[in-house]
Amino acid sequence: MNTVTVFNKEMYKEMYLDNSPLLANLNLDLKSNVSSLSSSDTSSDLGVTNHKSFPGRADLDIENNDSNLEVVDLFSLDDLWNSSLKKDQDGTLDVVGTLESLIDQNEANVDFKNLAAAITDPSHPNKDSNHLEFITVLTITKVVTQINNVLDSTINEASLQKASRLCLALFDLFKYHFELDQSHPNFGFRNFGVLLGFRKYNIIKPFLTTTSLAPKYGFVDQQKLKRCFTVLASMHLMNKHLFDNLIFSFHEKETWDCFCLVFSSKSRTLPSDSNGLYSLFENFNNCATLNQSTLNEDRSSDVLLDSIFAHEPSELLVEGMKSLLRTHDICVNFELSFKHLNELLVIYTSGTHGKEMIALYFWNKPEAFERMFEFVNSGTDITNSKKIGYFLLAKLGEFMVINLRQTSDQESLSKVLMKINNANFTQCLGISEDSQQYKINAYTMRILFEVVDQNFKLNYSVEENLLMYLKTSLRTINSSLETFDSYLELFKLLTDMGSRLSIYSLLETIQFVLSNNLNRELFGAFGECEHTLKVLKAPFGFEFIPPLGKSNFIYENNLNHGDEPVKGLRSETQQMFSVFKTESYRRSTSLKLLKDCVLMCSIIKSKIYVFLRENNDELGIMRFSAEQKLVTKDEVPTKTRAKTGTRLAFFKSQHGLDYKVMNKAVELNLAATIDCLKLCNNYDKVIKFSENGSDFDEPFHRLLYHYQLDSLLSFLLIYKEFGLLSLFKSLKNILLQDLGLIPIASKVLSNLFGFENTSSQPKLRFITGIIHQSEILSNLVRQFVELFDDGYSNSFKYLLNFMKLHPSPIKPSKIPKGTVELDLKLFANAFETKDTKVQTA
Repeated sequence: MNTVTVFNKEMYKEMYLDNSPLLANLNLDLKSNVSSLSSSDTSSDLGVTNHKSFPGRADLDIENNDSNLEVVDLFSLDDLWNSSLKKDQDGTLDVVGTLESLIDQNEANVDFKNLAAAITDPSHPNKDSNHLEFITVLTITKVVTQINNVLDSTINEASLQKASRLCLALFDLFKYHFELDQSHPNFGFRNFGVLLGFRKYNIIKPFLTTTSLAPKYGFVDQQKLKRCFTVLASMHLMNKHLFDNLIFSFHEKETWDCFCLVFSSKSRTLPSDSNGLYSLFENFNNCATLNQSTLNEDRSSDVLLDSIFAHEPSELLVEGMKSLLRTHDICVNFELSFKHLNELLVIYTSGTHGKEMIALYFWNKPEAFERMFEFVNSGTDITNSKKIGYFLLAKLGEFMVINLRQTSDQESLSKVLMKINNANFTQCLGISEDSQQYKINAYTMRILFEVVDQNFKLNYSVEENLLMYLKTSLRTINSSLETFDSYLELFKLLTDMGSRLSIYSLLETIQFVLSNNLNRELFGAFGECEHTLKVLKAPFGFEFIPPLGKSNFIYENNLNHGDEPVKGLRSETQQMFSVFKTESYRRSTSLKLLKDCVLMCSIIKSKIYVFLRENNDELGIMRFSAEQKLVTKDEVPTKTRAKTGTRLAFFKSQHGLDYKVMNKAVELNLAATIDCLKLCNNYDKVIKFSENGSDFDEPFHRLLYHYQLDSLLSFLLIYKEFGLLSLFKSLKNILLQDLGLIPIASKVLSNLFGFENTSSQPKLRFITGIIHQSEILSNLVRQFVELFDDGYSNSFKYLLNFMKLHPSPIKPSKIPKGTVELDLKLFANAFETKDTKVQTA
């Protein structure tokens, strides 16, 4: 018998504030133990509010109570824990007995004692987070049981509404653990997901059935059910137990027919380079940092879902599931024959969805992948089967090592991947045969410095190898940056390397170079990519970097890597698959990697600025040159208010080193941000006006915009008054040189100031507070509107309303009004002259 000590409520508030997976309005029977899960517990109701909070939160709709109460207002976290477990006769909590009661003992062989040790062993390093995962999984099992009970009863409008809300709640319950980094020990229910792999807790069937019945019984938001189901299906790809359940479900004719009824009727074939189901999951996972700040009020997940979907869920899911089931049918009885290998090759070359599904299948079921590796390396004969196998190993190995994280129970797969992939990948990840711990090292940072050294000298749309290593390095940095201490370690590493750039300056530079290149490649043909302004380039000092040759690793990839015995096989494979060396293929692959790198830069940058924002006031990382006390407009005489309402006045001189360092940081951040926002704006224009706009990667530019806004928000909260003053000064300088950037600047300012009315977090309201306390800043807002207002943009309308709430003491400028006369004859002559020149040419 295993016993467990109940966890402490305050401890969990501190550890997981604003990060709860238990987000739904679950009005479950918390006072009953888990043994009652199979009973017909269908009397409770449930909503879909998506709050970010600490573990155990589940807003309950209690009768005769107009407000939604948090579960901790009614039950302590101890109550949640105790009610989830079976008890012995003496009242002792029985973890093993609880686990055994969840499933039929004849269904599978599960080591319940090891599972129980993850939450009962006081020396376990992840015991607290395992508690959270365990409770979440138990809650999911109960919700699934309730949905099945509803569907087994007489279906009417009320019961279907209830089943639909329960399904949306399942999505909320899954979110937290699949937003974690893949290297996190609790990512994707890594410990207790085995419980959700059993047939009685199959999530696919009840969710799909509910979605199919929703229109018939008046549930109006079927589209949201379809989107949530699609994201849940992508989550199933990331846990081997859920993965098995996904395949099992769709192999049943009844489930497949239901799926076709819901998703296939309006689906169309996606372009071959469209993102697949894993790309959807990657976009979802990339929103984790945003959920702590700019998306923290997205209670219904509507903004999240709008951000991550490029196409209709029907199109995305149908193509993905077809590829997955075809791969399974080939590999379930995998024979290393030309026929089977060629069929896999056809799926791989069919598009991104095919490539992703094959890689994820082998990742979840590595035995077939390991057999293919042994086949290719056996003997000295060179056959077409071996050539195809060698090619698939090289390409799938690249995908796995760049995008997926191997765990301790995938040791054999990790060893194969280390042999398949060239050493640049393992060095970027900081792993070796002795240690599978991902760690930032000097080689990881070397890839980033290569981009700085080459800057605009390279055409990144054909630098597939460099971008693969860059994405691998950026993902390693992102995975490692989980705490402020990890940021300090990274800072120390750069210092030891003798870098003249800080980590955030390095990221700003890389983001500027890559986003500018991406902008030119994507939108140059549409005439939407104006030349890069010299004023944006100037802060980076590219002209002072001497020309350098490419590093050798840029020329290395998996198809020219391997031991001497396979040298002949490698050479013939390269000739057989020469089509993958063409410029069009390289460009398509490189542009996808380029977008991934730009977005990953933005995510890391946002993380770092959040760390600095949270620790700056305590540690004084960003020091001002003199007094730290801010003199506000209420503390000084009227005549001197404008001179003392900001810390800028405390700088002794604009020629001082402290002023120059801070001003340079603002210039770098603003230049990189404006360039990315320009890229987002071009996406908006092309998607809106182009016939092919729907084929553009909308999730990329939506997430990129959110992250630029997020990092700029944190940046301004670090630099406070000085940052805002420098922002307005630099914006004015940039906009006067390119009036086309005015809509971009006005939109981001209106969004930054918009947090005042929507956010419940004081830190996100602090920008408004700074402006309210400083007459200089209030005047700058007014001047910005007076100078650039176009008279019809919604962003300027918001800024005008903002000015009413935070008025400037300076009266509005008197702008002289006049009339403009257009000489149509003059314009007609100009057009005729232009047409004549074109015809002559």
